[in-house]
Amino acid sequence: MPQGPPSLFDRLGGAPAVATLAAALVGRLQGDPELGHLFSPTAGTGLGTSLTGVLAVALGRPGGMAMGAPHARPHGDALHLSPRQFCLFAAHLMDVLTDAAVADDDVAAVMAWVQAARPAVVAGERSAAVSWPAGE
Repeated sequence: MPQGPPSLFDRLGGAPAVATLAAALVGRLQGDPELGHLFSPTAGTGLGTSLTGVLAVALGRPGGMAMGAPHARPHGDALHLSPRQFCLFAAHLMDVLTDAAVADDDVAAVMAWVQAARPAVVAGERSAAVSWPAGE
């Protein structure tokens, strides 16, 4: 059976590269005055540790959950970011991807996935369009 083109997950170097991107993102988020309290290891939210799984899905991890399936958020009913917090998060992610020299088309694809995930994480917005990785 012929294989399709490699996913962005594979092109970036697989799990080790995604873990490096996630660590860079968590570092930026922890240093942000408006987001740091959410991603601090002492916050008790687990958001920092779940970013590796979320990024892996966004980057096309083989066997990752597909968009369009019913969503199951990793920490209860919702993450409850404000619209501003979501935008700050997205800007930090774009900076991390750009700093890692990810191709513009690939950055655009990840950011489109992030925008599709917005209703699942922003307080008051609802959608069943995105699946979160289970147990990550």
